[in-house]
Amino acid sequence: MPERILIYRFSSFGDVLISIPVVMNALEANPELHIVFATRNRFVRYFPQHERLSLVGLNLENDFQGLTGIYKLFRFLKSKGEYTLVIDLHNVLRSQLLSFLFRLQKLKTYKLQKNRRLKRNYISGKNRQVLISTMESYLKPFEKAGLGFHLHEIGSLYVKTAKSPIKETGHALHIGLAPFSKHATKLWPLEKFIELINSLNNDWDIQFYIFGADSEFSQASMLDNNNVLNLCGVLSPSDEIPLIGNLDVMVSMDSANMHLADILGIPVVSIWGGTHPDIGFRPAFQSEDDIISSSVHLDCRPCSVYGKETCKLKSDPFLCLRSIQVKQLTDRISWHLKKNH
Repeated sequence: MPERILIYRFSSFGDVLISIPVVMNALEANPELHIVFATRNRFVRYFPQHERLSLVGLNLENDFQGLTGIYKLFRFLKSKGEYTLVIDLHNVLRSQLLSFLFRLQKLKTYKLQKNRRLKRNYISGKNRQVLISTMESYLKPFEKAGLGFHLHEIGSLYVKTAKSPIKETGHALHIGLAPFSKHATKLWPLEKFIELINSLNNDWDIQFYIFGADSEFSQASMLDNNNVLNLCGVLSPSDEIPLIGNLDVMVSMDSANMHLADILGIPVVSIWGGTHPDIGFRPAFQSEDDIISSSVHLDCRPCSVYGKETCKLKSDPFLCLRSIQVKQLTDRISWHLKKNH
């Protein structure tokens, strides 16, 4: 009997993006496998189409709240067909209860190990052991289920135009900038991005694209220039994916855009402040040289796993970010541009 498995990962956006190469590589490595993947409605459109992938978009806030909502969600997912096993890529209370209900149906369930203790030890400085990437940790439940495989980026699986229509600008090179994050400990000053744009304009013929949420559109207007296009909140996934897939380089904070460009096979120069790539959220397919952080040693860094904490360095707040020099970025970006052009 062909395997037909249910997988769920409900949030956040970056974590769901990280799961996409895992799902697609699992399908490639297991020709008899059919995957039903359940996530939030707004994330479904970022998956490539595949005949053996069924996507289930959910409105968790309105339709599946509380304990009764979890049981309702279980019944809803169960109605999508018969499964041979279940993989929980979230491992929070909601998904744990869902898995319990599926086990009552005599189904085997496998779950992501979040390595919470190891992450806490890294933050506290008790043990600075480098953790495997989140994408690699997503592989573990597949391996336990007997569905092991190797990872590679999946840009070729998306429908990509030779030239995105938005890129008909007359400029020779195209660079994406994703300067925003929900958390202040992951924000390189916008003034530094202005310096970066000006510095690169001295040596290259570039069209820049600013990526972010619609709520960040007005902030991004600080970066306005003749060759800077503010796309915050403007693009649908069907426009955003081919545009990012045709960039020469993406420059990003530790954010979802970093992961999206990474899985599309685009060089990503990422900027790290209060968070740290060694805790697991490094882009999976990028060189160590493309990870940019401060050369200043700070005992308080990293201050958190996800960037939610406030800066603890009261005497010189956000020094980890402000001490990152524009030249660190221009050197690495120029290396990529020279290599590919």
